[in-house]
Amino acid sequence: MIRIFVYIVYIVFFSSCISRQSQNSLVPVIDVEKSIASAKDFYNLSDIAERIEYIPLELTAESLIGRVLRVFFASEDIFILTSDNLFRFDKNGKFINIIGKQGRGPGEFLRGFHIAVDTTKQHIYVRSAGITNIIVYDYDGNHIQTIERSRPSMSPIYFLPETQSLAEMGATFVLANNPESFFISVTDTDNNEIYRKDFLLSSMLSSGQQASVQFSSFQSSNGLLLLDVMSDTIFNYHHSKLSPYLLLNLGRYKAPLDVIISAANANRGIPDNYINVINIVSETPQYLFLQLLQGENWYLLRYNKHNQEYVTYKIKKEEGRLAELFNNDIDGGLPVVFSAFPTYNELALIIHPYDMKEELTVEYLSKSEAKEPRAKELLKDLVQSLGDEDNPVIMKIILK
Repeated sequence: MIRIFVYIVYIVFFSSCISRQSQNSLVPVIDVEKSIASAKDFYNLSDIAERIEYIPLELTAESLIGRVLRVFFASEDIFILTSDNLFRFDKNGKFINIIGKQGRGPGEFLRGFHIAVDTTKQHIYVRSAGITNIIVYDYDGNHIQTIERSRPSMSPIYFLPETQSLAEMGATFVLANNPESFFISVTDTDNNEIYRKDFLLSSMLSSGQQASVQFSSFQSSNGLLLLDVMSDTIFNYHHSKLSPYLLLNLGRYKAPLDVIISAANANRGIPDNYINVINIVSETPQYLFLQLLQGENWYLLRYNKHNQEYVTYKIKKEEGRLAELFNNDIDGGLPVVFSAFPTYNELALIIHPYDMKEELTVEYLSKSEAKEPRAKELLKDLVQSLGDEDNPVIMKIILK
């Protein structure tokens, strides 16, 4: 009996195509080893954020929000993808409509996994877990088209306004011991391919070996940023061109390939003495933020794109869980924890009203410091207006 492994390996192996030596004189380098050694323990939200907005999501018979998977902000709309539905709210949190229909029939999706939005045509692209095709709807929820895909994937999808194209990158579902195919693919909305690059990890591995290596992507103001962990490089895809953007020098914290493979085969993380660059957290006009992991220690690295300086912050832990990363000195509210939904220049946290009322007590708010006293008063009013069973509140953090 053939044992079938269904898993996703997150990596785009670019290092075979681009010589690191030729990059060094052209591409900025972040010395991760040096930055970890001088990591700071704590800093305030006002150091990187301009302001906070709270958006209570209206609760109706149709708009009960479950587990949130994705958040997308358009100029006048907010799209919330949950494990059950795709919701559309206006920018103030008023419920408008549900988009699409769950199922396996034409124009239906099952367990949405990722979305991309064309704000000009007002089209929404839905990638569904376990379904090959990408379903396209308009803002009102009408089925526009189905984009056929030849192989199933759970890779993220992005709409690129500059070329009116749809990008995806990641790995396909595969059988064990078959060649592993990793790709970046860009098509127009009629599914005509504009750009594609496929890579084979199997050429690096012996028969039967597996390597579960993380790869991360982020939609910036200038295309897509792709983090390739294997080559310690962040690439930029812009106007059908893939170029190195940043090099990461892990030094003695770089895990060799055999260590990565051994950890993957044993179904465990890499040893504590190595650094794992997890993902691209967010980007602003000035900064790029990266998430790092070493054993049980989490870090946030902030890179200044203007002067190429960088600093790393160690994330605090409390009672065995991630606690505050930023002290919220803007409105004196909840500390900003690490699990945020990133978009360009913003972070979005989904907070349950019960948690807000439980944490933001009169006593807590009377002692917390706030650089914006008016914002603190508005936060107090919001907390008092919430019911325990209301829909979640979006805490929208606008970064500098």
